Amino acid sequence: MLLAMMAYVWVLYYPQALFQHSLTHRNITVYSETKIDSRWKNVIDQSLSLIQDSELIETQPKINVFLVANSKYRRLESLLARPVLAKASQNNVFLNGDIYLNRIRIRGPVLEMHLIRTLAHEMTHCLENARYGMSSTALDWKREGYAEYISHLRDRTAPDYRLSTLLEQYESHIADSGSSSEWMKISDGVLVPPLYVRWRLLVEYLMDVKGMSYDQIRTTSVSDAEVYYELRQMIKQKNGK
Repeated sequence: MLLAMMAYVWVLYYPQALFQHSLTHRNITVYSETKIDSRWKNVIDQSLSLIQDSELIETQPKINVFLVANSKYRRLESLLARPVLAKASQNNVFLNGDIYLNRIRIRGPVLEMHLIRTLAHEMTHCLENARYGMSSTALDWKREGYAEYISHLRDRTAPDYRLSTLLEQYESHIADSGSSSEWMKISDGVLVPPLYVRWRLLVEYLMDVKGMSYDQIRTTSVSDAEVYYELRQMIKQKNGK
């Protein structure tokens, strides 16, 4: 029984043998039970271009991407865990949805998300795992906020982008939908949990306005509520309110 349990856990952490097909491009290997479309190379290139902005990229590991929807791996994992659309563990990214490469989307039972941003978000967690270890004690608002900050590089660097506009969009969504709302649309085809938007706002403020590094954010004792208050005060002063 013990050996069977150990084998089960091993397969969950190192599931490569469960997949018949793989495609390696740069430092990323995609695994699937069906033949892998060559357009994945473009998805990898675009995802890597987003995470190049991360200060953690110096520890960039080799990353495995597993397409687990309707796979043997997902059926094994279901004995222990509820399905999520995307997650990262060690240097592994698990995508549990239908992939539409023509529209660059990943669709789960409940929602559809942007494939490249989703992959870049999970890759950022892999970078963090490589730098700080799997037992990282960083709070969710720091870890998830940083992954959102990195994966939305193109939005943040667009000529017409303003941090204050995203804050207004977030607060308007909360006012209209309530704090229990599960998803928030921040741009075409991009749905994000509202909390992730809030956490990205905090990290973006600390990094782009206050000039903090992610290492500094991880070790700061300032709470998310204090950072949010400070951000709102700064925006009010700029708007002369």
